[in-house]
Amino acid sequence: MKKTMASNNQAKKQAYMPAGTEGTLNARDLQTAHKRLAKLIQPGVGILDVGWGTGSNTCGLAKAVGPGGFVLGLDDNPTLIDQATRMHRGLSNIAFEVENIHTLGDYETGFEILWLPGCCNG
Repeated sequence: MKKTMASNNQAKKQAYMPAGTEGTLNARDLQTAHKRLAKLIQPGVGILDVGWGTGSNTCGLAKAVGPGGFVLGLDDNPTLIDQATRMHRGLSNIAFEVENIHTLGDYETGFEILWLPGCCNG
């Protein structure tokens, strides 16, 4: 239990985004920032996108998998998830939830791709 608490605290510390950071996040997209991944994605797959804040890449993933696929974007920062939900509400194959990578639960089922762009620092 102690290790889980420490992991949760570390994740929250890493999820902190100073004011104005979302501008940098929103400027990146799948085609420009992750060209190799963009080439690998096939229509109809499920993607779990962990730690991508405002969802600029998540939106690109949803467009790439098309209407037969689905992308779930998770982030530990509720403010960024609120922004992502508002910004990308026009896509029917995308959803965003506040979640900590250390407490993912059953999210690992139903996805062909696990994408962790914002979780590998620190």
